Amino acid sequence: MASRDFKGKINADSTVIDIALALAAASEDGLQAMGQVLAAAQHTADDTFLWSAIQFLTDRLPDNDPDSVRFTRVLRNRAGVVGAAESISASALDNPSGPFTRPEPIARPTPTRATTGTTRTRPNCSSTCSPRSRCVSVAVTAT
Repeated sequence: MASRDFKGKINADSTVIDIALALAAASEDGLQAMGQVLAAAQHTADDTFLWSAIQFLTDRLPDNDPDSVRFTRVLRNRAGVVGAAESISASALDNPSGPFTRPEPIARPTPTRATTGTTRTRPNCSSTCSPRSRCVSVAVTAT
């Protein structure tokens, strides 16, 4: 699927590839549009999975591919995208009735420390995730 054809809705539960496609699709509309996508995704500015996925897609596509150009534009403007997302998020907190509102507060799991080891998995998933991944649930077990 080409990024220009992406029509999905971005929220906190969106996958990294959906967010990357939405950022690329919004890249032609400027930093504000890309910032809205990142703010809607509720990802942090240093989300290595998101930025690595965008870099991976950029590296794998031919230079003259329209999506390669879009992903490159997102990467080159990363600081501006992050700044726009932070600005949008801050204004949403200051003005909850504004155009960008979150349906519910972001639920962040409280970090716990197991004495011998941890296993973290996401619901309905058979794979084990890394501690920094967005799919980590609050299930923490000691072994």
